[in-house]
Amino acid sequence: MSEFEVFSISADDFEKSEYNSILTPPRSHSHFEMESYFIQLLPVYKSVNDISSWRLCYFLRSLFNFSFSRTGDIIGFEPKIILYPKRGYRPSDYKEEFSTILACIKEYTDNYYVISRVCDVLWMNNRKDIDSANKAVEAYSQMVNDACDVFLEKKESEAIHIFDVIDNLERGMSIARMLISRKKQLQGMIVESALRLYNALIDSGIFTGVLRISEILYKNKLLSDLQLAENAEHIADEHCDASYFDAVKKLFYFAAELYIKNDVAEQGRICKIKASEVTLTQFKQASSSMLKAHWLRVALGEFRAIGGMSEKVKEIRMELDSIRDLINDEMHAFTAPMDLSDVVAEVEHIYRKSNLSATIRILIARFKIVSASEIIERARSDAKRYVSFSLAGTSIYDERGRVVARRPPLDPVGDITLDDACAHYLRTSHIEHQVYVHGEFEVVRRSVLSRYSLNENTFDPISHQSCFIPPGYAEIFSLGFYKLWQGDYMSACYLLLPQLENSVRWVLESRNKETTKIDPMLLEEATSLSQMLTNSRKEMEDVFGADRVLVMDLLFNMKGGVSIRHLMAHGRYTINHCYLPTSIFACLFIFHLTCLPLFSVWEDKVEPYLTD
Repeated sequence: MSEFEVFSISADDFEKSEYNSILTPPRSHSHFEMESYFIQLLPVYKSVNDISSWRLCYFLRSLFNFSFSRTGDIIGFEPKIILYPKRGYRPSDYKEEFSTILACIKEYTDNYYVISRVCDVLWMNNRKDIDSANKAVEAYSQMVNDACDVFLEKKESEAIHIFDVIDNLERGMSIARMLISRKKQLQGMIVESALRLYNALIDSGIFTGVLRISEILYKNKLLSDLQLAENAEHIADEHCDASYFDAVKKLFYFAAELYIKNDVAEQGRICKIKASEVTLTQFKQASSSMLKAHWLRVALGEFRAIGGMSEKVKEIRMELDSIRDLINDEMHAFTAPMDLSDVVAEVEHIYRKSNLSATIRILIARFKIVSASEIIERARSDAKRYVSFSLAGTSIYDERGRVVARRPPLDPVGDITLDDACAHYLRTSHIEHQVYVHGEFEVVRRSVLSRYSLNENTFDPISHQSCFIPPGYAEIFSLGFYKLWQGDYMSACYLLLPQLENSVRWVLESRNKETTKIDPMLLEEATSLSQMLTNSRKEMEDVFGADRVLVMDLLFNMKGGVSIRHLMAHGRYTINHCYLPTSIFACLFIFHLTCLPLFSVWEDKVEPYLTD
């Protein structure tokens, strides 16, 4: 079907199609795999000119195209991909004549892997359709029970991802909760399925997913707080050295919160100490002084928050002081591998053969960082080639017609300063950014979305371990990176771009560089990015490298360019700004800075936990 044709399907198409054979086989908890199944059927029916069956497969493929969204209090749906102003499918697209086809599918199949999505969409578009809501809840419950049977028999299964199962469970519980009043207790098959899944994970010793389902049970009051706390602490203890460190920490903190809430304060304190000890383990395993200082500062904040840990705090501070002395003698952590011979081949060829982890590494290694020498050489060359650049300067206006910067004329025979060269570079930098964003990143992004199912937690192994990200900000970066790869550039910009200044400050403080100032009222306040670029540029260049600091200046600070920091701080960043290639490039620059410190330990610390 051409992209210019409007898709249509009628009840007559459904009746003529081979709906029995189409609807019976697919049984997967992953919407991505369900969509892939129906995509594979499309050429089969097209080859035999069975248009009715082809239309049904296309309809079902689009129905499973949108994904779960866990960013709000109630799990819902969102488009899998956004290509502004276009987007992927969402439930509200299936109204009017399409609802007739959904009703036909609901009536003629008992495959609850299909019924769950069909009835869910029917109910979302008509909240009075209680029958569809109940059938959706029942179908989600049966899907969870199927997974429990597999887990109890095989412990774990590569064919089933536990988070897909929990997504379906949480969606079923969300619908069930909305069908009753807030004061009533959830009951029925969905509750039985939730408890069965929880017990299956605990009894089988499956660590993955325990925290999420524990939070669901706690939120819906389906199990006692102390039982949840004891089980969480027990399974965290068992997996302390074997599983992803941040997931273990979160389980300890979850247990601590429930213990303290139920007046078992001492056990809650013990859980917090255990969580902080996990952070110290990361410090011991760190391969560079920069990473060691990062983990010590995180641990310092955690032990201080516990209270009564003065000796431990003193010990960590002494260790931190000794580590900071070593940082100055160490090459900065924000460097790409020197040997890039394995990533210089043709873009499409390399990315096509790479998994998600390798794709990210290659993208980061290939990220274009312009150097001062390149900028000066380009300005010198343009001054000689184009007479207009040497005759007169130009004024730069903002969208309101106000002069915000002036570019001086370039001297074609004398020396050109870096400031003048940068002012000239900003004339055409957006073209360079457009070439990179649309020529490389968009190609990679669409390829990744066609092969992998990303979610809000996909980038957690990067965000939670990078020394570029201060404590308490990892979830913001993870969500921002997800939105960036999803193509929701408005969300990505507002999540990621304001974080650069604080992250730079955090990194400088790891080197014992003061990043605060005393104002005229003798009050202490944090310095801005422009002040750090002026007063701490040498220290920034020691850490990030001179070229990356220059890119930081060009993108976020320098007048005559986008001046992202200034526009963001004054609330003047519109949706049009967000979809500029330079804004997307700036988000990728932050992604680049976040990933670089992990390059040397990527295979051990990131790749095993990066969702494929």
